Amino acid sequence: MFGAMIPLGSLEAGAVAHRLGTPFALAFGAIICAVSALVTLFVIRRREATIR
Repeated sequence: MFGAMIPLGSLEAGAVAHRLGTPFALAFGAIICAVSALVTLFVIRRREATIR
């Protein structure tokens, strides 16, 4: 699964950069990464809270 995500992500980033510009594509990717990190953080904290 992880091996397929890199080429698909590159394809998506290239398409976004082609249509909307490279700065937008990089900012969009950064926002997606930040949101994913926050969701993961909240899920881990909630899981740890239910274990205790």
